[in-house]
Parts: sequence; C-alpha cells; structure tokens
Amino acid sequence: MVRYRQRAKNSNQHIRIYGGCAEVSNIVILDDGVPRELLFRQFVTDIEVDGSNNKWIATLDTGVYYFSSDGQETIYHFTKDNSPLPSNDVLDVAIDATSGQVYFATEKGMVAFNSETSAPVDGLEATYVYPNPVRPSFNINEKKVKIKGITGNVNIKITDIEGNLVTEGESRTNARFKGYNLEVVGGTALWNGKNMSGRTVASESI
Repeated sequence: MVRYRQRAKNSNQHIRIYGGCAEVSNIVILDDGVPRELLFRQFVTDIEVDGSNNKWIATLDTGVYYFSSDGQETIYHFTKDNSPLPSNDVLDVAIDATSGQVYFATEKGMVAFNSETSAPVDGLEATYVYPNPVRPSFNINEKKVKIKGITGNVNIKITDIEGNLVTEGESRTNARFKGYNLEVVGGTALWNGKNMSGRTVASESI
C-alpha cells in the first residue's frame, strides 16, 4: 500500500514510499563517478517539496537531506552531530510555504530551520523588501537583502538612486546555491549586495 506520494512541481519526477521504503524514479546521482539511485536503501519517513521545487527528505538513522530540484545536488544534510536535530530518526517534515520555516519532528522533540524559501505568489501586489532601508551596519554579504512575495516567473532589476542597473536576475535562471549574487528561490529573492562585477555597492546608493 502506498503511504505517501509527492510529485515535484513542473517535473516528471515522483517519489513513493511503501511502508517506509522509498521508491525514487528518474533521480540518479553520481557517487564517485558511479551512477546510483538517490537514497539507495535508505529508510525514508517523509518527503516535502518546497517553493523552489527542492526536496526535503527525512530518514531514520541518517537525519534530513535537502536536495536540489533535479536531485543531483545535496544542498544540506542535517544530523544530530552538525545541527540542532535532537535525533537522527526524523519522523516528519513540514514546511510553512509563507515564511519558509521548515519543521523537523523526532521522538526527542521538534526543531525548526529557516530555509529562506517561500512559495511563489500569483501577483506582485504584496511584494516587499527587507531590510529597507539597508543600513551601513547591516552585513549585506552574509545576511542578504530579501525580496518576498514574488511570482514564479519574474525578472528582477536592482538599480542605484540614479537608475543605473546594479544587478538583475530571472527566476528560471538565477537558482540558489549556484553562485549568483541575486538568487531566486520560489517566492523569495536574496541579494548579497554585489553588482555584476562582484563588488559590494554602498548602501547609500541603492
């Protein structure tokens, strides 16, 4: 009997769990150059797809994995040794699509992680930017400026006070964790304060 099924957004990938055992189709990764199935022989307890089509996968014994939309890259692998997880036996994952908070439930308690990823919205009426204004004391390179409430197909341009283009990004191109200064993840964009030449701009000029 199928306990759980999750289909990726805009994709033919699908993942089924039979009594806790995972069947992952169309997702093959390279392990030391050798193709193998994603999460081979792992006991999977839950799978959730976030606003940027990445996958959170909870397991028994090995914690939580966060995979890229195509399953080819492990973005995060949280265990009790490298994170606040109270146990490697993770029973459930839940995502707040609005805030980007991800909740992990274990028998020893629950913890939350701010993924900074939200689901795209239908319109731009409620789009907002924070912090705004950006103070000189704000560590923009690490904390980044967030643009929340954007649609799933958007082009973002950031200009200085004179209207000169500082940087830009497209939701279908500027994926997160790919080295872009302006990253788009679902309904959220994150900017590290750098222009297209890779230099941090002065906050007074934005």
